[in-house]
Amino acid sequence: GKLLKKRFSTLVAPEDRERFHSLYVSAMQRDDRQACELLLQRGDGSVFPAHLDCQRVAAPGTATLQRIALTDVSELKHAEGRIAAERKAAESLEEKVRKRTAQLRALAIALSLAEERERRALAQDLHDDLGQLLAVVKMKLTVLHDSRQSDSMRTTLKEIEDLIDRSNKS
Repeated sequence: GKLLKKRFSTLVAPEDRERFHSLYVSAMQRDDRQACELLLQRGDGSVFPAHLDCQRVAAPGTATLQRIALTDVSELKHAEGRIAAERKAAESLEEKVRKRTAQLRALAIALSLAEERERRALAQDLHDDLGQLLAVVKMKLTVLHDSRQSDSMRTTLKEIEDLIDRSNKS
């Protein structure tokens, strides 16, 4: 009963009254339905978003009126707000994942390079140590070869020296 015989424009929140007036003028000049969303004001002064459908109603011999159907879209707006916030949070997480993925790729490359350097250094150390060890073994075999040994022993020592020479070349 509070709304009967009350101008609808008084229910529109002050910040949207100009838009409502434009909608009203447009609806009064056209036969098709006009729609928009506005903030409406409750009796206690609080506002809520509403969807308005307006259409001119004219009957011969009567004043032209406007039929306004409104729908409270507060829940819809709250849901849209939550969806927007969740979308923003998801985008933020996706960006963090992209950054972390790039960091992990860079770390994987750095790790691979470090492993390769370490392998090369280890191989060089092994090669140097083995080369020195084989040189000492060859000298000792040469001493044995030159000492009084049987021919079969000398042949065996010579074969060992040859094997050492081949391993030093590789």
